[in-house]
Order: sequence, then C-alpha cells, then structure tokens
Amino acid sequence: SSISLFNIILKLRPRIVHTNQFTISIAAGLACRMNNTPCIWHFRESISDSIPNFVRKGFQIIAYLFSDYLISNSWFTAKSFRWYGLKNKLKITSHIY
Repeated sequence: SSISLFNIILKLRPRIVHTNQFTISIAAGLACRMNNTPCIWHFRESISDSIPNFVRKGFQIIAYLFSDYLISNSWFTAKSFRWYGLKNKLKITSHIY
C-alpha cells in the first residue's frame, strides 16, 4: 500500500525509486510525491483498448502527477501514454514498433 511504501521511503531516504508494474507504480508514485523522491515508472505492458477511455485517461493523469519519468520497452507500449502532457517524461528503450 502507499502508506507502507511511504514509511519505507521515509525510513530509507532513497535518491530515486524505480517501479516495474502499473499498480505498484501508482502506490510508489504517491509515496514518492509525499516524500519528494523522484519516481521512474518502467512499463512493459500497454493499457488494453478494451478498457474504457476514461480509465485510460485517468491512468495517464495519475502518471503525469506521480511520475518523474516513464520508460517504455517499445513504441507500441508507449502508445498507452500518448497524452501530450506525458510526452516530455517518456523514454523508449527499444525501437520495436
């Protein structure tokens, strides 16, 4: 949970936090914001097109608010974060389309 992560981050005082999964990224991002710790979200899966648009947009807004950088493993996966506010935060590690 965010409270547990908050306590761990508060105790350890890391210089940066790196996450690897959507759900933990949200909790870690919130905890990092509360502690002024930079948070990098590394994601390998895209948000499914079957998920309602408002849910995808909501996740994009959360990513904008709680991440400092987003790392994607491909351009295809990066399409989940095509919202213009995230463009400057997004880095792609592979040029696979």
